[in-house]
Amino acid sequence: MNYCYGCKKCYINGECVQNDEVKKVVMDMLCSDYIVIAAPSWWADVPAQLKTFFDRTTPYGDTNPKRKYKAEKPIKGIAIAVRAGVREAENDLILNAIQHYFGHLGIDMDEDYFYLGILIVFSLLRSASHSSYSFRFFSIEKNS
Repeated sequence: MNYCYGCKKCYINGECVQNDEVKKVVMDMLCSDYIVIAAPSWWADVPAQLKTFFDRTTPYGDTNPKRKYKAEKPIKGIAIAVRAGVREAENDLILNAIQHYFGHLGIDMDEDYFYLGILIVFSLLRSASHSSYSFRFFSIEKNS
């Protein structure tokens, strides 16, 4: 996935000038019941790859006056932030970014979760101190 060019041509015709998999991913999202976005904290913010995805989906967001595609049914969103450190404030930045993104696509934030002190996913799976939701989410991710 390439970076957004910032050309705003999608504001003219509702389509991105780049022809790649982004449109297919968004169309799949708009047909979903739930969207789960999980992100690690990299320097207290979302990873650049996720930010690039957010930027590239500008043609499908409510800020685009020529938006062509919307969800035809309500979609619920779940945001998950994971970080190795122990300060909660950094996770709030990540969860807020995901919630902001959901809002522009008309996805209703259902729940959010954050996990601190996680160096690798396996430490989350082994930790009895985390909710049963984390086991379910990561099992789904692992098996898909």
